[in-house]
Amino acid sequence: MSIIITNNGKGAVKLDKSSFAEEGKLQKFILENPDSIPLYDIKEDIRLLILCPEFPTKTGPIDLLATDQEGEIYVIETKLYKNPDKRLVIAQVLDYGTSLWRDSYDFEAFVDRANSIIQEKFNTDLKGRLRDFLEFGDEDVAEVIRKMKINLQDGNIKFVILMDQLHEQLKSIVVFLNEKSNFSIYPVQLEQYNHKDMEITVPKIHCTEAKKDRPQSKTERIPTDDEIIESYAGDPIAKQKIKDILDFVIKLNSGEKTMADFQAHKTGKTISFSIRPGNIERTWVGLTIKPQKNCIDFWVNIKYKETVKDIAIANLPGIESENKKTKDTGGIIARWPLQHFSLKAFEAFIEAVKAAYTN
Repeated sequence: MSIIITNNGKGAVKLDKSSFAEEGKLQKFILENPDSIPLYDIKEDIRLLILCPEFPTKTGPIDLLATDQEGEIYVIETKLYKNPDKRLVIAQVLDYGTSLWRDSYDFEAFVDRANSIIQEKFNTDLKGRLRDFLEFGDEDVAEVIRKMKINLQDGNIKFVILMDQLHEQLKSIVVFLNEKSNFSIYPVQLEQYNHKDMEITVPKIHCTEAKKDRPQSKTERIPTDDEIIESYAGDPIAKQKIKDILDFVIKLNSGEKTMADFQAHKTGKTISFSIRPGNIERTWVGLTIKPQKNCIDFWVNIKYKETVKDIAIANLPGIESENKKTKDTGGIIARWPLQHFSLKAFEAFIEAVKAAYTN
């Protein structure tokens, strides 16, 4: 593959291909740039989080252990083409997966091991890393961890093999396993090019063509918008409110509507929003819609709870004050019954929160 760069269509320069000098540098690159793994070619809205490097198992350390917003488990192994052990990489990742699955009955021990590494590397714990990266509240983080546990116990583990160059035999083996087994193995080739002081990385994922006609895991399926709306069949007002909120989420995620420092995520049985004012690091305000409770819960960092609660009370009709602390980092500060919900009031609240922390 050749890469040509130009300046306003002139001065074409062909870039020379380089390579990672050692596997440790490739591993570090992925740890710092997880989006370089093009899993979005398979799962469009994926948000991949590298939980920790060198996760210990009975058969050796996993290069990188990762998850996503739905609690899927990813075992990531890095190998350079020049490594003579590259032929054994599939056996290696399956060995790691076997160890994770066999030890999954003691999920607390798994979490303790993860916490130990995450604390050392990132100065937080598993819950904190999920919360900060995914911008979820404590209840949604707990749901992700619950799904992680079920996926481990079910052996529902996805394997990613990262190499600077893939060889054809590896591709053939992966196609066979993906087609004829329950495994999901994704070989990824990362080509690297240099230009002056820039590094250009071109990722490509292979062997994703095999289609498996198998039922989804009970942790994989997120209710559709229509199913969430239909759960309110006996309450037409709440049903319409939920439809308005889901339409709002669709417009945000499609780019039809833009709001700075504001994001929306549909996860499991909830729809979560996060407000992250630009001048405040690692601070979130979350809003979780709960169909089963006919309300929206507001949660926020304990540090900011009184200000956000005051803004909510000032802007949102019918809101009910709450003071439910969940751990030391956050808590539910208010509950808004769905019958009082309006998008106009909701957007006014969002802008008021952002203004409070940007002025």
